[in-house]
Amino acid sequence: MKFNKLFAVVASLFVLAACDSDDPPPPTVSTEDPTAFIQVLHASADAPPVDILVNDAIAIPDFDYKQGSGLVELDPGVEYQIAVSAQLPGDDAVVIGPVGLTFDAGTITTISAVGNAAEIDANVFTQPDSNIALGNAEISVLHAVPGVGEEVVVYATAVGADLAASAPVGQFDFGGTLGPVEVPAGEYQIRAALESAPTVAIFDSGPVSLTATRLLVAAVPNTTGGNSPISLTVLTSAGSVEIVDVSTPAVVRAVHNATDVPAVDIAAGGAVAIPNLTFEQGASDTIEVPGGTYPIEVALEGQYPAGVAIGPVDLEFATGTVNTVVARGTLLNDDLNASQLTEDTRSIALYSKVRVFHGASTAPAVDVYLVAPGSTDLSGGPAIANLDYAESSGFAAVPAGTYDAIVTLAGTETIAIGPAALPALSNGDVVTVIARDPAQGSDAFGVTLFAD
Repeated sequence: MKFNKLFAVVASLFVLAACDSDDPPPPTVSTEDPTAFIQVLHASADAPPVDILVNDAIAIPDFDYKQGSGLVELDPGVEYQIAVSAQLPGDDAVVIGPVGLTFDAGTITTISAVGNAAEIDANVFTQPDSNIALGNAEISVLHAVPGVGEEVVVYATAVGADLAASAPVGQFDFGGTLGPVEVPAGEYQIRAALESAPTVAIFDSGPVSLTATRLLVAAVPNTTGGNSPISLTVLTSAGSVEIVDVSTPAVVRAVHNATDVPAVDIAAGGAVAIPNLTFEQGASDTIEVPGGTYPIEVALEGQYPAGVAIGPVDLEFATGTVNTVVARGTLLNDDLNASQLTEDTRSIALYSKVRVFHGASTAPAVDVYLVAPGSTDLSGGPAIANLDYAESSGFAAVPAGTYDAIVTLAGTETIAIGPAALPALSNGDVVTVIARDPAQGSDAFGVTLFAD
């Protein structure tokens, strides 16, 4: 059996970035002894992380959306039982298969989980494991975006080429594939358009450099923000990388979590970006900015730049990320600071996602319980244990339902916050809970809630 052996074939052959493409291409990989290879792609945007099972054993664990495996070597001519098990709160569940598949020698088979979680299916694409001409890249394209409604036209052109004067690679519906085709290694611009408007790009990669190797380019639903409905996951022999639309922004939200600080303005790069944010308001609306590193400053409302209380703090907002900047601490204790939360806010159809940030500067480490409304029964144990000040729990999978949150001192049942009613959680919800110090004139700790 070879199914748990990941076969990383020269990862350095693949470079996918806006970089110089004048270097000579590396030699082409050849297969001397024909065998069978498979690789796997998670392309279901609202499905949870999964485990890939081969003959009832986990071959690829913790496989999340937009991830593609390296090549896995299998014995040709042998039937394998392939299944996909979704990671769910409580018990996991097999959502695809088991399906009996036999793989021919000298082939590469890509098995992709495609479609929405409610209608998830397996797309199987097989291509020959043939030699690639020296200096060429071999490209195949998979359409894994459900619900588009019409065929998608795909272009791989010289950078800046006019689409109206360019020949497309082809056009196809959901579940279809194009290629494989060989193209000279070099710098390209990958664009996609709809059949009804074939010269108007709905996705633009910007310049990308392709070196000599075999690539599967999968168009998948965009979950990173911006206006394009798709992004690209590119599979190589060693794994995968993502390409987002060239115009994709970073999303930023600010949270005023400093109890004794009046209204503030949040400045980025020397200009006020979020004005007049109050402690009572809690979280601001989101704004979109180009990806990059920004000096962030917090000033008393109407007093920027003279009245800066926090910063400048250089924070990186990477393209396609959702970022929450929490202003925390107190004037009284002279410990004002800022924290950045950047975690996966993708919605999952089969459960809700909840994270907690400990923003109460005057509280020690805490445990967080989720209990039935009105209950103070802590016998079920904490959902989040020993969360210290300025730490984030990360997103936890929580079954849909109605809960109260209770916060206790870590390792005890001494209640510090709550019971505090959470909004009713539905499948697909993404909720953040930020613990905060008591408001002025109060001794009760509180929370700020918001949903993505």
